[in-house]
Amino acid sequence: MITKLFRQIWNERKQNVWLFLELFIVSLTVWLAIDPLTELVSRSAINPNYNADDVYRVFMDRHRPGKLKYRAEFDNDALTVEQFIQIINIIESLPEIESYSLTEGHPGGFMYVNNFVIDSTQNAENKTVTKRIKYLYNHTNGRNDFFGTYGIKAPAGYNPQGELVKGAYISRSLMQELYGTDNIAGKSITHSCNGSYPILGTIDNIQQDTYFEPQPTIIFNQPITLKGSSLGFVGHLNISLRVKKSVDNKLFEEKFRTEIIPKLTAGNIYCRKIESVTQGNKDFSRHLGIDSQYKQNIILSIFALLCGFLGIAATFWVRAVERRNTIGIMQSLGATRGNVVRQFATEAAILSSIAFALALIIILNKVVIDGFAQPLGEFSEEDVTLYKSYLHNLPLPRFAVVTIASYLFVVLISILGAIIPTAATVKERPADALRE
Repeated sequence: MITKLFRQIWNERKQNVWLFLELFIVSLTVWLAIDPLTELVSRSAINPNYNADDVYRVFMDRHRPGKLKYRAEFDNDALTVEQFIQIINIIESLPEIESYSLTEGHPGGFMYVNNFVIDSTQNAENKTVTKRIKYLYNHTNGRNDFFGTYGIKAPAGYNPQGELVKGAYISRSLMQELYGTDNIAGKSITHSCNGSYPILGTIDNIQQDTYFEPQPTIIFNQPITLKGSSLGFVGHLNISLRVKKSVDNKLFEEKFRTEIIPKLTAGNIYCRKIESVTQGNKDFSRHLGIDSQYKQNIILSIFALLCGFLGIAATFWVRAVERRNTIGIMQSLGATRGNVVRQFATEAAILSSIAFALALIIILNKVVIDGFAQPLGEFSEEDVTLYKSYLHNLPLPRFAVVTIASYLFVVLISILGAIIPTAATVKERPADALRE
C-alpha cells in the first residue's frame, strides 16, 4: 500500500511540486511561529513567588527649595517625621486596606542591581565573593507587612508586628551558593553604602517579569523609627497597599484619587499618584522593550499559523477537485468511499512529512548558528544552573516539543485539507465524476 502510494506520488510529481514547495515553506513558518509561543507558555507557567493582584503603590514626594509650594518652616526633621506619621495614620485607617508596606522598589517592577560582598570568613570556600544581585528595601515601622502585602511566602520567624530589626532576607539558592548551607546563624551580607546586614531568613527566588527567570533576590529590612530621624528619602519611598478581596478595585481607585490623595498632604510632603502594581509592571515591561517584541512575535506567530492553515487547506481542496476523474476511476473499480478518503489522507501525510523533514534541516542550521533557548536577564555563570529546570532554557527538550507540535500541526492540517474536499467529491456518482 505505502509503496504504491509513493509510486503514485512520484508519477504525479509535476502536479505535486507546487504543493510540496508550499508544504516546505509552511513547515518552516509553522516551526518559527510555534517556538515563541512555546517559550511564552513555559515562562507563564513559572511561579513568580509573589502576587501583585489587588496591590497599589502610593507615590510620595516632597516640595523642595525653589518650588512654588515649598515652605521652609516645615523643612526640619521633627516636623517631617510628624507629617509622615499623619499620612501613615490616614493610610492605616482606610477600611478597604488589608495590609501595607513602605518600600523602595517592588517585586515585578523596579529593583536595584548592585555588587555585594560576602565576608571571606563566612562562606564555604573562605574567600571574598562579589556578586551582582537584585534587591529592594523594605522600610518597616513595626506595623506594616511587606511579605503579606506582596503575597510572598514569609520566612520562618517573620513577624510584621515585631521588634524593628535591621537585616536581609535572601534567596535559598543564593544562600546555598554563597555559604554552602541553609543555616543563617551568624551569616551576614555587606552593602557597599549601608554596611553589614545580618541574614534574617531565606525566601524563594522572585521572577521580576514574565520574560525573565526567577533571579536571586535580597530584601533588605531597613527600620525607620519615625522618631527624630530625617525622612529625606521620602521622595524614593512608596507606600504599597493590598486591597481586600471584597473591595471593587475601580471604585477604590476613584475614591482614592478624589477623596484620599488631597488628604495625604502634610507640610512639604504630598502624594503624587496611586497606581496598580499590575499596571506598573506592564509599563516596566514596555519600558524594557521586551514586552513589545514578544507581543509582536505572538501576533506574527498566530498570523503565520492561520495563513498556514488556510493555505494548506485551500491547496488540498483544489487538488482534490482537480483529481475528480481519478476518484471516479477508483470508485468505478470498486474502491469504497472510505478507501478513497484514506488514500488521499495518506498521500497528504506522506507529502507533508517529507516536506517537514527537509524544512527541519534548514531549521537545525538556524538553531545552531543563532543559538537557542538562552536565559534572559542579568546573572552570573553560576546562576545558569538555576534556569535549567525550565523548558524554554533546555535546548533539546524545547527543540523536541516545538518540532513535534509543528509536525503534528502541518500533518493534521494536510490530512484535514485532503479529507474534507475528498469526502465531498466521493459523494458524487462515479459517472458524474468521470464525465467532467
